[in-house]
Amino acid sequence: MCLLFPALQALAEGYEVYAVVDASGGRLYVDGILTASQPWTGPAGAPSTTQELQVGHYPGAFGGAEYFQGAGDEVHIYNRALSAEEVLKLYNAAKPSTVENVVWINVVNATTTDNSLKKTSGCDGCQDAGAASQQQITSGDGYMEFAASETTALRYAGLSNGNTGTSAAEIKFAVRLQSGFAEVRESGLYKADTSFVTGDVFRIAVESGVVKYYKNGTLFYTSTVAPVYPLLVDSSILSLNGTVTNAVIFRSP
Repeated sequence: MCLLFPALQALAEGYEVYAVVDASGGRLYVDGILTASQPWTGPAGAPSTTQELQVGHYPGAFGGAEYFQGAGDEVHIYNRALSAEEVLKLYNAAKPSTVENVVWINVVNATTTDNSLKKTSGCDGCQDAGAASQQQITSGDGYMEFAASETTALRYAGLSNGNTGTSAAEIKFAVRLQSGFAEVRESGLYKADTSFVTGDVFRIAVESGVVKYYKNGTLFYTSTVAPVYPLLVDSSILSLNGTVTNAVIFRSP
């Protein structure tokens, strides 16, 4: 998609870029997140072609500026269009070393297995279990990310300024999961929601001073509340056996 070329050209060094083209148009993903898209316009073209595949080159485009000004490596070509979930999984499998597994501390009524957390004691349905990350985002961009395992249990996970207890309301920017619905909750206040299934991946990110919420790499809510640093991963698990699975944290260099 030639109209996605400027978005690609504007990137700096060190990004994972995925370009996907299907019957609906083209999409550009950067570090697993949908960054630009463009539908097809005009009459449909031929379903096949004998023209050569061009990588980083669009003949005659943009007033002669038809070459990508930069370098790329580890180029892969797939014989089908990847879904947003598949793009995110590919990125997570090859994500940079600055993405770290959450190290859980201040664990209350829960047990940890690597970077996953599970409520194993306390009151079923009470806000009496959780933990926080040892790592903090002290400035700039960053995010926390986790996977949804069970669909029924009630739990919260997100970014906060501290960990004074196990209350869900203390989490400044949270995703609340229960009964197949994911709600954005900020200091306990409802903001938006979306559905989810087992395996969906949620990201709460700070990007240029704005907090954004993603599911499987697709943005579904942008906060109007400015973040205050430092930020850490925080959680509150109400249902027994509820989990926060495969939690990671990214801190920009």
